[in-house]
Amino acid sequence: EPAGEDGTYFQTFQVRTGSRLTAPGTLAISPDSGDEGNPRELSQGEWRPFGFSGSGSAEAPLVYAGSGIANSGGHQEEIPDVEGRVMVVESGTPEMEEGSL
Repeated sequence: EPAGEDGTYFQTFQVRTGSRLTAPGTLAISPDSGDEGNPRELSQGEWRPFGFSGSGSAEAPLVYAGSGIANSGGHQEEIPDVEGRVMVVESGTPEMEEGSL
């Protein structure tokens, strides 16, 4: 029996599909404390916040996590320990080897 709105199977809900920057966002990357070099500020074309990103600031080590997908069958990426770190993931669908699905 339908349990949705007005006796239907449907339920309305909000989905955040995009973000509108009210000011230019900034992202700066600093080398490890043991490395030499100055912080590098990335330009807008080098990074993009996801549509569901919030506002704020953080200072934490970066960890690269590939596509961020853990797959139980076929190819499985090694997902590093991300606690206390900013996780950097690739956007889009990972490329698949032919016949891997």
